[in-house]
Amino acid sequence: MITKLLFILSMVMISACAAFVPVRSSDVRQYALSLEAASLSSRPLALSEGLETLDLTLVLREASAPSYINSRNIVFSRSPQTRGTYQLSTWVENPPESFTRILLRRLEDGALFRQVAKSPTTAAADLFLATEIVQFFHDVSSSPGEVVVEIRAELTRAHRRQIIGSRSFSRRLPGPTFDAKGAAIAFNRAIGEIVEEVVLWTYEASALTKSQP
Repeated sequence: MITKLLFILSMVMISACAAFVPVRSSDVRQYALSLEAASLSSRPLALSEGLETLDLTLVLREASAPSYINSRNIVFSRSPQTRGTYQLSTWVENPPESFTRILLRRLEDGALFRQVAKSPTTAAADLFLATEIVQFFHDVSSSPGEVVVEIRAELTRAHRRQIIGSRSFSRRLPGPTFDAKGAAIAFNRAIGEIVEEVVLWTYEASALTKSQP
């Protein structure tokens, strides 16, 4: 409880200090998380990996995240119990929105399922895939700094509301430069690697359901 209180107070103090510094909108740089920046291929995995397309409809839910991640602020950390945000750098859109869009695109391009849709949808789902961004910050405790990303995924059978499986995916990657720009580049690399793992894990877990009644 004390640790949680200290974390909240540190976020409030850092945000309050930044609020008294005047910032012109022209000074703020925006960075994007995207399929291209994440260096993800659009190649169909069903072809390149020799995998069979499953006769299943997969519905992807919007990714969830704690409130301090679910914003356009680029979060950094100088110590384990503190979080701050870059004042002159932001995301183009909230990370959960970007992650959902990138994962959906890769699932569609992968051609591993008969149909992939994003919730809400009129498609009759066989499976639901839910994800949560657990950690998403730039660790600046030492140079050159590294991004910390942790994603939790859960696959559910639609008609039974039965959890098929869940798994956490994580990366700690250094940036090319010790600043927000370097962090954005590293975040994209981390997201790209994790998305590829999530797609293949989802396929493997889904394939097991084909042999089950």
